[in-house]
Amino acid sequence: MLALHTATNGQYGFHRDELATIDDARFLSWGYVVYPPVTPFLARLALTLFGPLLSGLRFFAALAPATAIGADRLDGPRVRRQTSGQLVAAWAAAISGPAVSSGTLFQYVSFDYLWWVLAAYAMIRLLNSEDQRWWLVLGAAVGLGMMTKYTMIRCGPRVVSYCSRILRMPRGNPSPKLAITVDPDIHENILAAAARDGVSVSAWMTAAAREALQRRAGLAAVALWEKQYGRLTSEEMNEARRSVRAQLRTSRTVRRPA
Repeated sequence: MLALHTATNGQYGFHRDELATIDDARFLSWGYVVYPPVTPFLARLALTLFGPLLSGLRFFAALAPATAIGADRLDGPRVRRQTSGQLVAAWAAAISGPAVSSGTLFQYVSFDYLWWVLAAYAMIRLLNSEDQRWWLVLGAAVGLGMMTKYTMIRCGPRVVSYCSRILRMPRGNPSPKLAITVDPDIHENILAAAARDGVSVSAWMTAAAREALQRRAGLAAVALWEKQYGRLTSEEMNEARRSVRAQLRTSRTVRRPA
């Protein structure tokens, strides 16, 4: 895509919006009436590197959608980790309208498209890997988007909608992933229970699995004890129940908020 735009972007002369951007690039500032400062800054950089060359000015505009296509290709194997998935994702991005049209003129929508794609890519990687460092990439993409076009502010509510889930992620090494299938009759109950406890579905399922494993280990230990020493008597069972109830009361008292 970059080679295609670079080879064909030297035709038909400068667009009037490009001329306005070039004029703003002569007088760099932190903001303009039409747009924030990133687009004139890149125009100034292109003029410095390539001179008043039309294809040179449009090089960065062609580089932006090409980079976005590369990000789509990188995210392609997240599902199956197959080369075919990468190629399909890259091809779908390459033939999409924004990737084709935004690289033909030097305009702020070219770079705005790139920052939106990078922000989405960082969000996907953050949710999949639970690596908190992706917050830095996400913040950089949103920040550069705000310095390119103010429509990036619409990304904010979508980020906030995930904060309650992401902030509960454990720090350190990413947690291993496990996909499961549940019966339809308990699906809604799981969602309701997780919402009632104020945790994510992953955290609720992890706690439920841990409790089931602990119960299974306890029953296995009791079966082994009975195999060696005989069945527990009624008095021993009653004493065990009283001990468990006392421990549960102590645990609830400790966990109760002040």
